[in-house]
Amino acid sequence: MQLRKLSVILLALLLAGMVMVPMVSAANDATIHISSAQLAEESRMMSVDVSKIPVRDLTIDDNVEKVTVKQSLTSEEGDGISTISPGSIIRHSKDNITRVFDGSGKQVLYANDDEAALVPTPSGKMLPASRIHQVPSGAFLKTVGTVTYVISGGEVLFTVINDRAGDMSDEKALADTNAVLVNPDFTGWIEDAFDNNVPQIGYFSAYWVAPSHPPSSESQEAIFLFNAIQPSAGNAIIQPVLEWNQPSTGLYWTGAAWSLRNGVGYPSSRVRVNDGETVRGQMVWRPSMNAWLIMFTNGAGQTVSKYTTDISTDRNLATFVALEGTKIDDNTDVPGDTTFSSMQFLSGLGGSTVPIVWGQNINPNAPLTQLRVQIISNPSSVKLHTAN
Repeated sequence: MQLRKLSVILLALLLAGMVMVPMVSAANDATIHISSAQLAEESRMMSVDVSKIPVRDLTIDDNVEKVTVKQSLTSEEGDGISTISPGSIIRHSKDNITRVFDGSGKQVLYANDDEAALVPTPSGKMLPASRIHQVPSGAFLKTVGTVTYVISGGEVLFTVINDRAGDMSDEKALADTNAVLVNPDFTGWIEDAFDNNVPQIGYFSAYWVAPSHPPSSESQEAIFLFNAIQPSAGNAIIQPVLEWNQPSTGLYWTGAAWSLRNGVGYPSSRVRVNDGETVRGQMVWRPSMNAWLIMFTNGAGQTVSKYTTDISTDRNLATFVALEGTKIDDNTDVPGDTTFSSMQFLSGLGGSTVPIVWGQNINPNAPLTQLRVQIISNPSSVKLHTAN
């Protein structure tokens, strides 16, 4: 049975979540600051009381409706998503079952992750749609232990309990019990520049131009281009991402702020991007929130963003710029060359420059030719070459 919409989310709630879009301004990238309005919004999000969410008083009842999840499970409404009631509690168990409870803790449905549609993600894996949760731009993802509260507009939109925490290895690796292997096509990071030894960083910004799109138009052949930060433990990653051919969108470029942790992914709402458009990805450490702010901005100046505590430190991190693909079988599945330029690495807003030394990596399992990672100027400019 298909997942049916359980309720209609209030338009006012959606608008409240979308009104305040976090913005980091930069005058020639020399003076970076967050506006007073955004500081007030951050304080408002931090003050939301999550203690009344009944995360420990859930009533399991698998006699309720079983559903097959084919799209992102979220309290938002729109195309390409599966809508649940505002205030819902989602629980991911280690036995690959996802259960949804209402705000009182009563179970309303359950789904088998192994039967869900597979969704391309920028972690190098396809994940079940039941473990992908789109959030509105500007949302704050507050993770306490295994519980993540999605906060927007002064309210908890929904809550996710991830009992799978701790059983996922390096987010980039394909071989993992929490991933779904896709054969014989290739899924994973294709090529990247990396620095795995960054003692401290509080700001990472990069520009790049949306390249010519892949010649192929086959379904699920998704492409991701991004700059990223990952903790040394390798169990999470944050990324402002340029995407091509997502199942929920189509054969065009979109941008989103992503975070993934322990096999659960949280993309923000998306903005449209055209071939040849200059985009920007920024990640900003917010010490007052113990969280990272992730922002993607398209050429029209539209920004989507979110805060996440999935990485709750600015210490002992790794940085990346990367090209990733899903179900890749030849050169027609990848875009043209991409140059990440004017990259900036700071200790924090208004802080000192952080030294980055890029290494180069090309995945030998990718069925592609003419791949090359070119360090044009270390660390400010990197070009990822393809056959196109």
